Amino acid sequence: MCLWPGGRQLYNTRKGKSARSALSELRTSWSPCRCVSKRSGWCSNTHNGAFLMQPSAGCAGTCSSPLVSSLKHSPSQELQSVLRLNISHALNHHTAKHRDQALWKWNLLQPALAHPKHSRARGQALRRLAQVAHARPDGRHTPVSLDSLYTWLSSYEQQGLLALMRRPRRDTGRRLVQVTRRWDKACTLPAEVQSSLAEQLAEHVRSLWAAGAPGYRTVADLGSAFLHEISRAAGWVDVALSDCQLSRSYVERYRRYALLAMHDKDARQFFDTRVPRIRRHRDGLQPMDIVVGDVHPIDILLTRADGSTVTPRAICWLDVATQRLHVTLVQLEKSEGIKQAHVAQSFMALCSAWGLPRQLYLDNGAEYGWHEMMDGFAHLSRLTGEPLDTRLMPGSRAVVRARPYNAPAKPIEGLFALLEQQVLSMLPGWIGGNRMRAKTHNVGRRPQPYSGDWAAFHDSFDRALAYYHARAQLRSRTLQGLSPNDALRMAIELGWSGAPQVEALALQVAFSSEDRRLIQSGGYFSCNGKTYFDDALIAHTGKRLPIRYVKWETRQVFVFDEQQQLICVAQEAPQFAFFGEAGVQAHVRREHMMRRYIQDLRQDTVRLDLEQAMQRRTALAPPAPTLPKGPRIELTPALRGILQALQTRASQPDGHPSASSSTSGISQWATPPNPLLAEFGDPADWEDSDCEGER
Repeated sequence: MCLWPGGRQLYNTRKGKSARSALSELRTSWSPCRCVSKRSGWCSNTHNGAFLMQPSAGCAGTCSSPLVSSLKHSPSQELQSVLRLNISHALNHHTAKHRDQALWKWNLLQPALAHPKHSRARGQALRRLAQVAHARPDGRHTPVSLDSLYTWLSSYEQQGLLALMRRPRRDTGRRLVQVTRRWDKACTLPAEVQSSLAEQLAEHVRSLWAAGAPGYRTVADLGSAFLHEISRAAGWVDVALSDCQLSRSYVERYRRYALLAMHDKDARQFFDTRVPRIRRHRDGLQPMDIVVGDVHPIDILLTRADGSTVTPRAICWLDVATQRLHVTLVQLEKSEGIKQAHVAQSFMALCSAWGLPRQLYLDNGAEYGWHEMMDGFAHLSRLTGEPLDTRLMPGSRAVVRARPYNAPAKPIEGLFALLEQQVLSMLPGWIGGNRMRAKTHNVGRRPQPYSGDWAAFHDSFDRALAYYHARAQLRSRTLQGLSPNDALRMAIELGWSGAPQVEALALQVAFSSEDRRLIQSGGYFSCNGKTYFDDALIAHTGKRLPIRYVKWETRQVFVFDEQQQLICVAQEAPQFAFFGEAGVQAHVRREHMMRRYIQDLRQDTVRLDLEQAMQRRTALAPPAPTLPKGPRIELTPALRGILQALQTRASQPDGHPSASSSTSGISQWATPPNPLLAEFGDPADWEDSDCEGER
């Protein structure tokens, strides 16, 4: 009896019942529907195992596999082995590939198997097969030699169909090399000592990555020096440094410990790329339920009244539900910044135009200080005559502040980039986002500012903002192709309010499609247009892992490691309410998991001084070579004669004092005595009468 993997009976070979009758029953009750390759013309497999299904109205039981239909004279045991090989599934994709190759070989030998053994017709059939190219399971066409055909035929007749399948490796998952092939071959130490040295080296390499060694070349170089040092200390006296060179594959094995260096030395990169984050949805939000406030510089150069240039500041308020922007432009003086008064005036303009929001999400900057903002809101409520608490959320949830240096948490930050690059860049005077490389009209000259005055710029900015509100945002997950005006219009109109189900987990894994996906920051990955997440994937950020997914069941994806071990069953990435407590709890839990993973990595490392490691490596290198002296350059005979003549003339007395005799001693005065003042004598001998007479 052959059973389906789920336990259902496929066929029953009772006593006295031939394999042909069992196969005929199998054909009439089940139809092996498989993917037919257009290249090869034979039934191909997707390396996921074939499956048998009841005949539907589309195939009406006429879809058949040549692999099964060609079993006209197979015995019962062979039929069972073929069907078992055909529907069995191995999680290892190499085994599935070898299985398909065995079925392809067996199907290729069918013309020869139709003739008796040692017959001339069989030999002619094999020679005809060797003269043409055949389509392999991967779709490529390749010829098969006559010797290979005879070998396959002999193996099949002696041991059956399983002889055509390559046997799996028995050493799969077992490390055959401790360090490198060269070191293992050259090392003369006992096996237990080699194992101890390998463990010490692995810990040292992990620690090098954790200490921040830049790149695999540096880690391999410093690790080679450490291996040479411990090998000599263990008793291998004649060890050479060339025998201790580490390979890149060995070093890259522990690259994941470089996360410790990023965590300890580059907090900005760790925060941007590795800190787990959550995603929030905006379902159920009405216009003005949540408004985000922030200040942004506008990259358009303006001219002040005194002729100096300035870039204005924009106090922006974002309606989260509709993506509408309310902007207040401020032209600051030199060395001036946005103040609380500016923010209060901008908020008052927002309330006048759109009404009072229910909840505010403000920046953590000084211009949004808690006490100052509360005073401004209280003053605004007195002006409007309506208490602020009646429109805002009660208690401390009325105003929510962003964490410092947490730009990804504010949705308005990404909207600023969209507004600058796609809308404001069309206005004159735009200098781009990089102030050090401002866009200019002429090379080497300053950028030309906006030609109009402040009022004209206000009009231009209003027209640009109106274009933004009317433009459809096709890539926005919130608006889904609508414009902010369309989203507002839809909210006003609303009144400011099957696929087959497969439940068996084993069948989902067996008949899933295999692929690889890059695990993004925070444990997310995309598959078939959807985003999936699991807590176990946070530790695998940056890896490209194999996954298995079922096309008709998109709620979960199976994620495996490189050894085909199941890591997790990832679900569709949850999205939390904009200020929901569940999102906060999920964020805290994921941060805790990342910290625990960091601690686990740190336990396998030790603190190292990279400077000492460089010194130890330098000490192993041969000393610097002595600089050779080149040929000596001497004077020509003519120049030598001139030099002798000058020396002779200098030695002859000519009545003038020599330079050495005329040189006075060292004096603190910058100039020698003036002979014109010598007749006045020494100032110390002067009398008062002389000075008065002179006066």
